[in-house]
Amino acid sequence: MRKHLRVALAGLFTGAVFVGSVWAGAGLTPLTGSGDEVTRVDVPRAGLAEPGVAAPASLATGELLAGASAISLKPRPEDFGGTWVQDRDECLPVSAEGVDPMAGLAHVADWHTPWIENNNCIYMGGYGIGPSNPVVEWDDEYDLWVRSTALTDAEGDTLVLTLLDAEGYFADYNNLCGPVEPRCGSQEIADDLATELSLDPDGIIVASTHSHTSLDLIGGWGGVPAWYMDQVATSIKDSIREALDNQVPATLEGGETLARPYNGERRGGYRSAEDPTINWIRAVDGNGEAVATVAAYAAHPVSYDEGLGIGHGDFPPVFAANVEAEFGGVASVFQAGLGNMSPRGGWQGGGEGLAALIPPLGAGTTVSDPNIRVERAFWDQPVTNGPLGTLGAGGFFDRPFSGPATVDAGRQQVNRCRSASAVSAHVSVTAAKIGSVVVTAAPGETFANFSNTIEERSPITALAFGQANDALGYMPQSVESHHLSRQGGGFVDDDYFFDYEDAYSIDACFGDMALETTISLLDGLPAS
Repeated sequence: MRKHLRVALAGLFTGAVFVGSVWAGAGLTPLTGSGDEVTRVDVPRAGLAEPGVAAPASLATGELLAGASAISLKPRPEDFGGTWVQDRDECLPVSAEGVDPMAGLAHVADWHTPWIENNNCIYMGGYGIGPSNPVVEWDDEYDLWVRSTALTDAEGDTLVLTLLDAEGYFADYNNLCGPVEPRCGSQEIADDLATELSLDPDGIIVASTHSHTSLDLIGGWGGVPAWYMDQVATSIKDSIREALDNQVPATLEGGETLARPYNGERRGGYRSAEDPTINWIRAVDGNGEAVATVAAYAAHPVSYDEGLGIGHGDFPPVFAANVEAEFGGVASVFQAGLGNMSPRGGWQGGGEGLAALIPPLGAGTTVSDPNIRVERAFWDQPVTNGPLGTLGAGGFFDRPFSGPATVDAGRQQVNRCRSASAVSAHVSVTAAKIGSVVVTAAPGETFANFSNTIEERSPITALAFGQANDALGYMPQSVESHHLSRQGGGFVDDDYFFDYEDAYSIDACFGDMALETTISLLDGLPAS
């Protein structure tokens, strides 16, 4: 969805830089080195339940272990030694009258972001640039959550699918992590839990819904207080632990349903591929009740009004609440190829409509051999977007960078996409199979061509997650990319010459490299 353009404030970084209203999840920062039943809880429990499930070796043929958990992200400053300011005027220090000196002092006292902002405020991510939309109220009807589904096969291999109601969540951070839980970011959380729980960290996927009226956890729009980053990291870990503790023997079914009324492609410069299906899997316990439903759908969540100042998850929490009310368990809808797909039907109608498309229990295709296989690949992705590099040099997105890197990606030996830069981002993709079901994770806003290509690779269903294990902006493939748009044109024009999505893409080869690497990983996974 196109957003109005704003001019970044002069003096916040070197030179006047024009930026569009939505860099959907990209992150650039200063150059550095590199019990027995499912339980949904509103706040983290004081203690986790003792595991009471069968050992994987005792599972019947066609069964796996499945568990789920949902923990509210509603701010609890009293539990994390912080203060949450909910006064809009106090949260917006920069106005027509200038800079509020008291807000400036509050900022200097807690230097975790270069923005001049009130460090006790929580900001939405994705609108304007800098601290322009503080969260002063909370959506108590649908709430915002961290939801986890944990699946373990008979051999003990585990896949964890965690979803945050947030604009984005980086793999790693520079300064936003708080003092109580200093390790945050999807990579560090996966590493910590893998050590604690004897898991393969490659099997832990942490993604975000990318709702723009939810939380800015990457720093591009003011960020959040350090204590709230502690709460988020703690909630992610507790949600994964609970999902594992809640595991019970279950069967898995899945499917793909046409959902054309609820999204549409929006590319301004050309007619882009669409992804009009909702892909889903569901774990069902021995009583025939849902343990967890996990879906993937491509529709950029930007339907809710940011001007209300309400922290809101857009259509994903509405989908989850309706699926849970109908079938039980914990439900979540991840973003698929959202980069060129806008929502239709509004946040409530869209969420309810998508939920109504999930078929009755038992109506999906049963996964007869739910053997879990997971692979992950890392590489250094060049950053060739000049304007975003300028923002990165100013530290306005809280992510570390690496040094020089090159990539060479493509299906053919000729006409490949090649790129090189003195600055790079260390990124990864994940590929997994659960029997014939495919699950992938890419570190930004993939396009529908990406998710469609992955979906072709499963006879049952494929969940091609974007905004997963990182949040590094738009990821069009090179055939969809426009170089001048990426070098500033998309910042100031989105109708005549340029496309704004390219302006928020770190490199023309990012999508190519991610897709080709993902397919290579899938092709290398054992058949069963």
